[in-house]
Amino acid sequence: ITEILDPEKVKESNLEIGDVIFKVNAKSIAEIIDGFAINSTSNENYLESIVQRFYVLGGKSADSLDVEIVKNSGEIIETGIERYEFSELSPIFKKAAAQKNEKTFYALNNETRYINLGKIQAKALKEAFENYQNKKAIILDLRNYLRS
Repeated sequence: ITEILDPEKVKESNLEIGDVIFKVNAKSIAEIIDGFAINSTSNENYLESIVQRFYVLGGKSADSLDVEIVKNSGEIIETGIERYEFSELSPIFKKAAAQKNEKTFYALNNETRYINLGKIQAKALKEAFENYQNKKAIILDLRNYLRS
């Protein structure tokens, strides 16, 4: 988990930044990803149908997901996550995008660091790796990495 967009929804789930979700409804993440399709669209009706079929957190508001998580401490827990209706997702994503920190690298927790390769410059990348060499994990965000 690299970001929590709606702290109220996860309050009772015991989810924290840095936790690793490895199963959802008894399916491994690899199994879930195998079922995804890559889509790009600006048509909201089509986007809603994609979210309903593929987005794990999208669904009926009464639905929830059973997830298995490795906590930062190494402890493995099982918990539930409430799902979102599509109408709830759009404002959350828009708000998150508007508030998104433009930093190219930063700490997620004491042992995990994040680097956005789509935004970072060569000099800053060298600085990030020098600063993070003794950390337990570095997450490299490859989205938008290939810039023209």
